[in-house]
Amino acid sequence: MRVLLLRTTPAGLWKKGFLPPPVVHPLGLMTLQAVLRKEGVAEEVRIVDPAVDLDDDDALGPVVEQLGPTVVGLSSLIVEAPLVRQYARTIRQAAPDATVVVGGPLASSDVAGVFQIPEVDYAVIGEGEQTLVELCRALERDGATADIRGLVVRGPDGSVHVQPPRPPLENLDALPLLDWDGIRLDAYGKVFNMNDLPVADDRYATLMPTRGCPYQCSYCHDIFGRRTRAFSMERLVEEMQVLIDRHDVRDFHFVDDLFNFRKGRIREFCDAVAEQRWDIRFAFPNGLRGDRLTRDELRALRDTGCYALSVAVETTSQRLQELVGKRLDVERTLEQVAIAAQLGIITRAFVMIGFPGETEEEMVHTIETVTNSAFDIINVFTVTPHPSTELHRYLIEQGHELPTLGGESFDYDRGLINVSAVNDERFRELIHWARHMPYEAPHRKQRLRGVYEEYRIERYAVADSSTWELVHR
Repeated sequence: MRVLLLRTTPAGLWKKGFLPPPVVHPLGLMTLQAVLRKEGVAEEVRIVDPAVDLDDDDALGPVVEQLGPTVVGLSSLIVEAPLVRQYARTIRQAAPDATVVVGGPLASSDVAGVFQIPEVDYAVIGEGEQTLVELCRALERDGATADIRGLVVRGPDGSVHVQPPRPPLENLDALPLLDWDGIRLDAYGKVFNMNDLPVADDRYATLMPTRGCPYQCSYCHDIFGRRTRAFSMERLVEEMQVLIDRHDVRDFHFVDDLFNFRKGRIREFCDAVAEQRWDIRFAFPNGLRGDRLTRDELRALRDTGCYALSVAVETTSQRLQELVGKRLDVERTLEQVAIAAQLGIITRAFVMIGFPGETEEEMVHTIETVTNSAFDIINVFTVTPHPSTELHRYLIEQGHELPTLGGESFDYDRGLINVSAVNDERFRELIHWARHMPYEAPHRKQRLRGVYEEYRIERYAVADSSTWELVHR
């Protein structure tokens, strides 16, 4: 058995320089690769990430033909749905007998939409390591898949059968170490990353040492469940040590749902880094809940190498915080961000506008509040209700017609779904205003000019609509 694990990213991004969309190391596929090899279910397991491995879309077919895969697994985000259609068609043409499996957030969120793609044979919902192992064994044996939990099957008559979910993996330490030799590690340092900043020496590693989040945000995919599980600190240190020793990595990005899920976790991590005496730096492009941070933790992070962190604020309206289930203490979050800024840590806010029934006054309050805050970078997105989320179900119950898989409405930037209290024309005006307003603040312009000079960001081909352009105009 030969398995091809394909990331559904746009091809050839490595040739375009430091331009969105962000691309990070394919941790999900790397984990699947490690597990498949450990279980001995495949003669060859190869990862292909078109963003860094292919020159253009036309290069995928020859790669598939050369490998001659028995199974092709596609890992995809919702916004990559059109690429799933395109790549699945290419796979079927290049390897007519291959079994095509779709996983990742797309499969878990919109399984009905996934099976509108005729080339798809199976989908994996939730954590896919054991499910894919069992599927490969079944295909090699007799093709009987009815008892595989977490699997969605297309029947001979075209009907779709959703099998019982698989419980989350309890012991993350049982997962094998990732094979970083199996990807083009250097290439990822040359493309736009989740941190919005270039990395040291064009080389870094992404890590996700926890899974799951106990909060009830209604817009969340909830792929990993509501209970947080984590690598032991010993296991995390081992993974980082391999990257430092074998791959000369000195820059780490943590992209958990909730890294600071437990009181003391940050301090434990900082103590471990200090004990190892590593000469490293690290950032949190995702995974820190702002109202759980403390001054002592921020100081410890700074002292052990943290140079940037991101916090999801979403909205400053308490009414909306309750409505969507996030229930963030916004005031405390802004206080902790101010402390981080004083310590020299680069800070970024994630903000969303366009929640159900959100008024213009609430949108303006959110943007004005973050504009006057200590955040350095402010990313404004429009609310996008993904299938299988509480927000999506709520809006359907309220009578809204929402798009399905592959429609252009699944776009975080263009605001093609409007369920707010303002009309469409005014909503688009507010989106434009919200993305420019924060960079009119003199304190932010001054701070970011210094950051960009330090990171030599002018040497990258930054898009005209980028933060860089707003700050320097």
